[in-house]
Amino acid sequence: MFLHLGNNISIPLKNLLGVFDLEFTTTTGTTREVLKRAENEGRVYNVSDDMPVSFVVVKEILSETGEEVNFIYLTPISASTLKKRVMLY
Repeated sequence: MFLHLGNNISIPLKNLLGVFDLEFTTTTGTTREVLKRAENEGRVYNVSDDMPVSFVVVKEILSETGEEVNFIYLTPISASTLKKRVMLY
């Protein structure tokens, strides 16, 4: 099963680590640091030109090294809507 994040981007549910609301989770410095570090390392993808309201953390295996890496997808779809989609499966 897959979770649609918007703009024809979907991720396998088996790789989903978490769905988070940007407004509520970025009030702490820790979350902002994690997002900034991931962005600096090229592991953040914005799925739309619209203002993101949530982010999804996804585990992916790099094909060239076999290393497990977490990627972050910024999406204009609310965290509550994404969680409802997950619960349908």
